[in-house]
Amino acid sequence: MKVLLCLMLTVTSALSLELNSGKTKVNLLELYTSESCSSCPPAEKFISEFRDSELLWKKIVPVSFHVAYWNHLSWKDKFSKKKYSARQRSSAKKIGSNVYTPQLLLNGVDIKNSKILSKIREDKIVGNLNVKLDEELTLANMKLNSSDIKDNRKYTCYGALLKSRQIRAITSGENSGKTLREDFIVIRDFDMKAEVSKHKASCELKISTKNLTDYSLAFWISDSATNNVVQAVGRGLKEYDCFAQVNCDIYR
Repeated sequence: MKVLLCLMLTVTSALSLELNSGKTKVNLLELYTSESCSSCPPAEKFISEFRDSELLWKKIVPVSFHVAYWNHLSWKDKFSKKKYSARQRSSAKKIGSNVYTPQLLLNGVDIKNSKILSKIREDKIVGNLNVKLDEELTLANMKLNSSDIKDNRKYTCYGALLKSRQIRAITSGENSGKTLREDFIVIRDFDMKAEVSKHKASCELKISTKNLTDYSLAFWISDSATNNVVQAVGRGLKEYDCFAQVNCDIYR
C-alpha cells in the first residue's frame, strides 16, 4: 500500500470543507473547448447535463478547459488561457492523440461521448481521495491510500476552481448569434507537481469570492508519464472563503 499525501495550510476560511471520493473510482472528464469553435456547443451541452445528474461528484468530476488557439477568429474567449492549450498539447503527446476541439478525455484518455456513460458506471476500487480544509487549525489534508501508486512513478496533484451557469451571448466568430450555456469552467487551476527527488510540490490557492453558489472545487491525481488519472474528487461550493498555501508530499 502506497500513500500519496498533500498537505494544505489554510490561512483563513469561512467554514470547514471536506471532500471524499470514496474507495470506488471517481472519473475525471476533461473537455477542451472554445467559444470560437462552431462544433463545441454540443460538447458543452453534454458536459452541462452532469450538473443535475446523480452521477456528479459520485462517479464523475467534469472540468472544462477553454483553449486559446481559436481566439484569432474575431472572438476572444474570456475563459481561455494559453496554459490550457499547452496542457491539452502535453496530454495529447503523452497519449498519442491529435489536438482538436471539442476533445474529451476520460481519466486522461481520448474518448467519444457515446462511450462515457458506460465507462463511468464501471466500479473499480482504487482508494479514497480525501481533501479536508480545517477552519480551526487552518490545516487541510489531501491524501490517497492506493495500491495504484507505484514506487517508480512520478505523480501530479492537480486542482481547479470551477464556475457554472454561465450564459454567454456570442456576437462574432464561428458561433456568432448563438447563446451558449457553459458549466464546470476552469477559471483557476492549482498545479501541484510532485518532484521524485524531493517528494514535494507546492502552490498557492486563493479563493476570495464571497458568493460561491455557482462554483465547485475539483482535485485529482494522475500518473505524470502516462496521463492516467488515478482518482478524483469534487464538490460544489455554496459559501466558502479561503486563502490557502498548499504543499504536496509523496510518502512511499
